[in-house]
Amino acid sequence: MTMCRRKEKRKPFLDDDGSTIADMNVEGFHWYQNARDKARRSALNQLSVTRKERWAMIWGGLLAYLPVFLIILVSFGITFLLLFYWISRHGF
Repeated sequence: MTMCRRKEKRKPFLDDDGSTIADMNVEGFHWYQNARDKARRSALNQLSVTRKERWAMIWGGLLAYLPVFLIILVSFGITFLLLFYWISRHGF
């Protein structure tokens, strides 16, 4: 079975002239961008960062959060050990 292709060209849709009727940049929608965010984003797009500099920034951010992550991990471990000790002594 073969599929038939349309040989006739479609007519262009001429109703859209590109004019804006209403601004859809409404506060509360997930695509909303205020002027300050637009300016900040354009400034970041103009900033040229090499791949090595980008990875250095990523590693710097991860190393900044590492002490907080380790504190949380150690406190969960201590809590687990204390609960395990308490349950083994007193039963469940």
